Amino acid sequence: MARPMESLGYTVGERFPVYGFFDRGSVREDEPVMKKVYDIGYGLLGSGI
Repeated sequence: MARPMESLGYTVGERFPVYGFFDRGSVREDEPVMKKVYDIGYGLLGSGI
């Protein structure tokens, strides 16, 4: 998703690739992934991006 967002003029502040999830909503069920994504989001909130 980073490249399409960058082509629209957005700045991608953090990249976190998640592989192996094919079913809709399946990432939500993976606690470690969700924790990491939450932490990244919280960090971006404080960075001013």
